[in-house]
Amino acid sequence: MNNAYLFVYGTLRKGYGLKLLQEIGSALTYVGEATVQATLFDLGDFPGAVKGGEAEIKGDVFTLHDRQVFDLLDAYEGEAFKREEATVRLQSGEKVKAWLYWYTGNTANCPAIPNGDYLDYLKSKKDRFV
Repeated sequence: MNNAYLFVYGTLRKGYGLKLLQEIGSALTYVGEATVQATLFDLGDFPGAVKGGEAEIKGDVFTLHDRQVFDLLDAYEGEAFKREEATVRLQSGEKVKAWLYWYTGNTANCPAIPNGDYLDYLKSKKDRFV
């Protein structure tokens, strides 16, 4: 399985500290930050990316060494998210195909995350309520 990539934009990001990411760490190698064209929404306890729009969202890219990790990730993400490949742009400017989880639910009552960066959004949200 050569050069299979995974793009994560929410609770699976490197800086979030989710225990699941540590558990599957041997199946992944961190590549770096990247962006994808999409809109990011605050769904409450986690974000959801929706295809399209003019905005970009920021996330992390990992090289995927073991496809069995998708069993865990699919269960973690749940039925409201659909795994598909999309073109993401690495910090170097290189574009690669990466797997990511698109949110398929209703976003009508969910605020968009203005800068498309969930980790920055959480910091600013925390700062407002401290």
